Amino acid sequence: MKIHSYNQRMFSTSTLLPLQLPSRMETHLWYVLPNEVNSESVLSRYVDLLSPLEKDHVFSIRDNQLQKTALIARALVRTTIARYQIRPQVSPKSLQFRKNAYGKPEVDWENDNDWPPIHFNLSHTSSLIACGVTIDSPIGIDVEEKKRTMKNKILSFAKRYFTNEEMEVLRAISDPEVQRQEFIKLWTLKEAYVKALGRGFSGAPFNTFTLRFRPANPNHEDSEIVIVPLENQSLLTTNWQFAQLDLAGSHYAAICRKTNGGNGAVSSSKSVPPKNKYSLSSISCFGVDLTPDNIAVAMVYFVQGVLGLARLAVSFYLKDDLHLDPAETAVITGFSALPWLIKPLYGFISDSVPLFGYRRRSYLVLSGLLGALSWSLMASFVDGKYGATFCILLGSLSVAFSDVVVDSMVVERARGETQSVSGSLQSLCWGSSAFGGIVSSYFSGSLVDAYGVRFVFGLTALLPLLTSAVAVLVKEQRFRGPLRGQGLSTSFIDTSKDSIIELWQAIKQPNVFLPTLFIFLWQATPHSESAMFYFTTNKLGFTPEFLGRVKLVTSIASLLGVGLYNGFLKNVPLRKIFLGTTVTGTALGLTQVILVTGLNRRFGISDEWFAIGDSLIITVLGQASFMPVLVLAARLCPEGMEATLFATLMSISNGGSVLGGLFGAGLTQVLGITKDRFDNLALLIIICNLSSLLPLPLLHLLPDDNSVNKNEANEDDDVELKSN
Repeated sequence: MKIHSYNQRMFSTSTLLPLQLPSRMETHLWYVLPNEVNSESVLSRYVDLLSPLEKDHVFSIRDNQLQKTALIARALVRTTIARYQIRPQVSPKSLQFRKNAYGKPEVDWENDNDWPPIHFNLSHTSSLIACGVTIDSPIGIDVEEKKRTMKNKILSFAKRYFTNEEMEVLRAISDPEVQRQEFIKLWTLKEAYVKALGRGFSGAPFNTFTLRFRPANPNHEDSEIVIVPLENQSLLTTNWQFAQLDLAGSHYAAICRKTNGGNGAVSSSKSVPPKNKYSLSSISCFGVDLTPDNIAVAMVYFVQGVLGLARLAVSFYLKDDLHLDPAETAVITGFSALPWLIKPLYGFISDSVPLFGYRRRSYLVLSGLLGALSWSLMASFVDGKYGATFCILLGSLSVAFSDVVVDSMVVERARGETQSVSGSLQSLCWGSSAFGGIVSSYFSGSLVDAYGVRFVFGLTALLPLLTSAVAVLVKEQRFRGPLRGQGLSTSFIDTSKDSIIELWQAIKQPNVFLPTLFIFLWQATPHSESAMFYFTTNKLGFTPEFLGRVKLVTSIASLLGVGLYNGFLKNVPLRKIFLGTTVTGTALGLTQVILVTGLNRRFGISDEWFAIGDSLIITVLGQASFMPVLVLAARLCPEGMEATLFATLMSISNGGSVLGGLFGAGLTQVLGITKDRFDNLALLIIICNLSSLLPLPLLHLLPDDNSVNKNEANEDDDVELKSN
């Protein structure tokens, strides 16, 4: 690969000397050091080059340094492309850009056939911005500072992204400084390849392909680089060419460009099967490609939803068979959520103790079997509240563990993506869960009426086996075991120590801790679901079959809520979503007082129809308001701690929900509400709903759009290397 590099110190915007287009075998690399551009007049001229949308984006960035970097980056692209003008009317300001389906920027010529097929790619650090240009060849570049240090251990960080083969190469380097440098070099090469593919980080995670050097030596510039796809071979193509070089004496730069098998450090000649246009990966749902991994994720969430088949059966079992009061039922419901409070532990276990060589597949299989066991026990042997509590806990553990496994896959794909892409991923998950709820909801009541709760528990025992079955869809490298001389227990302890230290370092950062505090308080307000269930069944006489119909409506409403968020709210600032949905939800939640007092009947509305309509509206809004919690949690996770930190954040959120349930149980007890007395139920509903407004003065704890993901402030398709 022939490379020409150009340093634009204070690149002019008024007079651009025309430059010959690179040949089809050449790559031009332009770079600028932002610290060298300090003239206000020059920066002002850069602003004049930008489109209105670019100006809005740049000036929405509050951090002055990030704003300056974003401005220079866009000016660099415009002036660089304009240098290759082949017609006089082309100027930096007149250039227009578009993005491909995965967000990679491209030049948008008025008539593509009349212009040269210019490809470009941008990368940046806080101290250097680079732009690579090729003709008729897709390109990806990445730059990183040579002196970049890691607060965490290199190997601990690298294992989250690199393959086993790449990890073995790093482990073989005894000198810590050399190991650090080789890690950074490998990172830049892998990121350049991902960016050249143009599908975003979620489309080609680092651990789905290996970069192999031939001959294996530390000097990558003289090595042939071979791409070895571990999955998705139709997407992870191998006809690419690499180069690595120093920039400004302070940065490593990696370039990846497509080749037809020419000269240079050419990648593997391994043939690539043609992409089938009818393959599942070409089908999308909620804007997400249905790859085997994503199908597995969706199916696990579907199982979470379809397990609602037993929800009504459990409620009636606790009320009618065990004769428990509303407060006791609320306490058992709260305890059933305990497995969701220790989700990080499952992350530590699955990361450090692979079963049969796999960290994901095996645990999905185990989770499914555990869930089947718990519901089988409920269907046959359980006959007391303690046994029921144990089995419900066991079933909850099964779902929570599988949830951690698939959430790690989701968060890896959300890393470095925009709020919109993260929202689409979460919409796929929760849309699948809502669809599962729709499938099971109607029958959940009619089956209880017709066959009893034991039959429903037995039928439910079959559903977790779907989680075990879809484990085969997960593409995962087989783990080869601990290093020689290192026992599994030692590996687990060391890894857990490192993970706990990393977790603490991440959580104590204000940009993570403060939003997490808000989510906890937002979830910790009391609620009155148990008391309302007893009121509707014992006072209003709602049958299991009718409640099944209500459940069907709420499941459809949940899916509508996901659609509402995905279609209209995923680009709305998080603070506005929380404010709007909380205030509106409080107002709508108070309508339950109308049902409790019987006011609806005065207007000719039956209790049944009012309950259905009320549940529909409240559920749509509730699901739409919960989606931002998931998106925020996913986007707060810095690189290297995605799965563990996301599990921790969701555990804290679940802890708030459990605390809210216990507060509700306490209020139910204090107000004297039992399975037969509902005199103060209206007061309980009012207290619970108004309390949801209490966290709103703390909305400032949430990040604004500019601070959630600083990568977006500079360039949408660049994934920064960070440590915590």
